[in-house]
Amino acid sequence: MDDDLTAADTEHILAICRALVDCAGCVLHGSPVKPALCRLEPRQANDAAKPSGNQCAVYAGVVAEAVLMHAVIDRAYLSSRFASYRLGYRFEGGRCVFRVTGNVLDLVRQSDSRLCTNGFVYALDRAFFQQSLECAAEFFSLRPVVPLRRLKVPAGLGLHLLSEGVVETLAPCGHVR
Repeated sequence: MDDDLTAADTEHILAICRALVDCAGCVLHGSPVKPALCRLEPRQANDAAKPSGNQCAVYAGVVAEAVLMHAVIDRAYLSSRFASYRLGYRFEGGRCVFRVTGNVLDLVRQSDSRLCTNGFVYALDRAFFQQSLECAAEFFSLRPVVPLRRLKVPAGLGLHLLSEGVVETLAPCGHVR
């Protein structure tokens, strides 16, 4: 089932994502890849901080804000601008704290519309996923997964989440190309 939420406000989108996690037993995967995917294939991740985060898998989570950020951040644009950048999050005191390098934060402060793009959130059956031992909010599947539901979400979510949310600046890296 597909839902176009590009005209919905942030709180409504967050409520839908949270309901999918809390009531429907789903984990969520966010991606800006277009067109929408009918099946998510395992991909090699690049997260050396934890063993479960550096393998060929489909990754998903239960923190709506983090999943939405993955859905709308335009990594191709960031790669065209910077030799290096980092994006991440941590969950602290019941809230999502985004962690970004200063070069990304500068784009947020400039309200750079190219930083984000419309993207998709995929609701996936939690039964097909293993919970990460290092992070209770993260899950992975070593096999392809077919979404139960696809939500098209607006680019504006990214700047809203980073502007209104709690942001922690990571050590500087990279140079503008």
